[in-house]
Amino acid sequence: MSSLKVSREFLDGPVAKIINQATKVAESMNGNKNFPIPPISPDGLQSVVNDLKLMETKAKDKKQQHIINRDVALADVQDFLLQNATYVENASKNDLVVLLSSGFEAKPNP
Repeated sequence: MSSLKVSREFLDGPVAKIINQATKVAESMNGNKNFPIPPISPDGLQSVVNDLKLMETKAKDKKQQHIINRDVALADVQDFLLQNATYVENASKNDLVVLLSSGFEAKPNP
């Protein structure tokens, strides 16, 4: 039996999709008894998501510093999501329902 993995495809998508997925994960993991001690707390994740939202809005003016700030905020969100994704894979113990309760999507089996 192959072990379940979190899909990370959304991390290569547009910023808006990453924001939406990260928000879903933060909300789904908040108080979720399946994931009592994630490496990044739901509040911590939501905090960097909120920063990314602000930086994404500012970057629309195409100013170089705003774009750099957005990219730094994006890297923070991606890093936090990757840490929690690994935690979810381990904590879900190959149970699809538990994995999905995190707000992440499962990677399709080949």
